[in-house]
Amino acid sequence: MSAYGTDLAYIHDSGFTQLAEAAADLLLAEIGERRDGPVVELGCGGGVTAAKLIEAGHEVIGYDLSPEQIEIACGRAPEGRFEVGSFVDAELPGGALAIALIGEVLNYAFDFRNDAGRLRELIGRAHEALLPGGLLVFDLAAPGRVPDPQPPATHLEGEDWAITFAAQEIKAPPMLIRSMTTVRRTPEGLRTDEEKHHLLLYRREDVEAVLGEAGFEVEVRDGYAPGLVYPGLPVYLARKPAG
Repeated sequence: MSAYGTDLAYIHDSGFTQLAEAAADLLLAEIGERRDGPVVELGCGGGVTAAKLIEAGHEVIGYDLSPEQIEIACGRAPEGRFEVGSFVDAELPGGALAIALIGEVLNYAFDFRNDAGRLRELIGRAHEALLPGGLLVFDLAAPGRVPDPQPPATHLEGEDWAITFAAQEIKAPPMLIRSMTTVRRTPEGLRTDEEKHHLLLYRREDVEAVLGEAGFEVEVRDGYAPGLVYPGLPVYLARKPAG
């Protein structure tokens, strides 16, 4: 399964960074003045969140399965440390101040090992790695992510690109399938590509229960910012108790 190849990575970075920018602002507000540990971003994409955190004085370690995304991140935020890797087995250094997964990272089935067990495992590893008072922040698509009735395909265009995408939600097992067709203008002419992403869906109450069992204090919000709320995409702020 393709994971943000050259053209989709470029298009995503050109026109779809609002979520990452809002998440960075939320993280900075929640972390406050603390600088006593690194921020680890799993599924860092093109480094939009990382760049804001680095600018604010944080050490950032980023992982993403897409080499193309990592290349963009390295160019945007050369002070960060970025590696190609999966959240399933990416190293979480002890003494982390925050761990972030922005943009349905935990839902994606790019890594065939991803399932509910891996979600639980990641949450446990994050709790162990975080400093007291440290923060795990992520959004996680839930059933109802695609409105019913299903909306028609969406078409968007930029200066040198266009994308058409549509999503279908499956009830059992809970899954979302997102299909995308991209067109990009290059020096060699127009180039067309297609990607299909499969996302596992998780009920909010189940996720809250796993976070609580791991020892986190949990807050759930509708989005990263009041004006940036999507159906079926709650944002979890899970803090490791300071005591």
